[in-house]
Amino acid sequence: MCNNPQFLYHYTSIKTLAYILKNRTIKFNSLSHVDDLTECQTQDLHDFGKYCYVSCWTDKETEDIPMWIMYAQKGHGIRIRMKCNPFIHMDFNVPDNYIRYPNKEYELGKVIYPLGKTIQNTKINYSDTSEEPSLAIGAKVFVKPPCWNFQNEWRYCLAYIPNINYLDQNVQNKIDTINPIWDEIFINLDSSAFETMEILMGPMTDDADNIIVNALLKQYNIKASIRESVFKDKVDLK
Repeated sequence: MCNNPQFLYHYTSIKTLAYILKNRTIKFNSLSHVDDLTECQTQDLHDFGKYCYVSCWTDKETEDIPMWIMYAQKGHGIRIRMKCNPFIHMDFNVPDNYIRYPNKEYELGKVIYPLGKTIQNTKINYSDTSEEPSLAIGAKVFVKPPCWNFQNEWRYCLAYIPNINYLDQNVQNKIDTINPIWDEIFINLDSSAFETMEILMGPMTDDADNIIVNALLKQYNIKASIRESVFKDKVDLK
């Protein structure tokens, strides 16, 4: 088992940082809304991934230019450092026709990138003795094709799956017609998560961006530290 790192890192925009600081929440997106458009698909239940929600981070402390380009507005955004498991107790009212996975509040795991793996190969298996899937959701959420291994990704995950008979021959038709409860979920952050927060300014940010971020921290988190990218004035990512 892989030990959790002390900190994880999230590349994003200054606008998203403002929402995180003001609302003190982190957004979990459905797999139907992540950048790998195949992640929602499975071998046996088509777009079953739409019921899985993730918040995507990296354990790579060293700055990464592809991450700046893809997830932080081509270096005009920021990178957040936050301690692992920063959330407070979650208490959702789950409708009777859905099941929450995992039984605990959420799962944190390191994504692996095995050779030859494609998302479409993932199967949400179910046994002959149970009407519920065996919940190979971990394999669905924490396994990605090797082309994504530059991310060094860790994910917080939870899922709300339909409470239906998965042995039913028409289960696929049911999955096709049952929508997720939510498109996205916002999870509250514990106050301790803000004490060791660090904001790394993107290499393409300017003085105005620094004014905005400093003003946000002054109002919402005076304990956070802020520093410049090592690539500042060394790269042009536009």
